[in-house]
Amino acid sequence: PYAATTIDGEPAMDDHNITLQGRNFAPGCVVFVNGNAIPSTRDSDSIVRATLSASDVSMIGTMQVWIGNPPPNIRTSDPVQILVNPPSQP
Repeated sequence: PYAATTIDGEPAMDDHNITLQGRNFAPGCVVFVNGNAIPSTRDSDSIVRATLSASDVSMIGTMQVWIGNPPPNIRTSDPVQILVNPPSQP
């Protein structure tokens, strides 16, 4: 069984894609942004990748991100924060 899920450090972000590193990500785990599940892929029990929608990154401020494992080992990580900055001006 998987123990408590943990996200280590700050997620890496590239465009609308984030990479979360941690421990105990079970098959079928789900990434949540501000309480909403988003498309994600579990690469291993320590790496999960997710894609943020345009609406996820349209609001400037802080997003809460966490990972939840499915039954029967329902566990969630503590949330981490991602800061969304205004788009850069050309």
